[in-house]
Amino acid sequence: INSLKKVLLLDFDKLFCSHNPKLKNGKRMLKNKLCFLETFQGEVLTLFKKGYNDHAIVKILPNQESNMVKIFTFGNVSLLAMVRSVIKSFNVQT
Repeated sequence: INSLKKVLLLDFDKLFCSHNPKLKNGKRMLKNKLCFLETFQGEVLTLFKKGYNDHAIVKILPNQESNMVKIFTFGNVSLLAMVRSVIKSFNVQT
């Protein structure tokens, strides 16, 4: 999130991302991604502070994930990994 905020301070339109390049409106697309991540982070932390654990949070969240991606990455790229990352970041800060 912090890296995205830094990049968004720059002036650009093209976004050369390895998995989904945008030749137009790249900055807007990156803003959308930042908004998604901040919203996701807020939802996870709200549930975590209410006492839900990582697996319960994954079940509650409306996000969909690709089982194929999860299989190919051995679970490293998954909704559960994202939830755990948010919780870990929160625990480090507190």
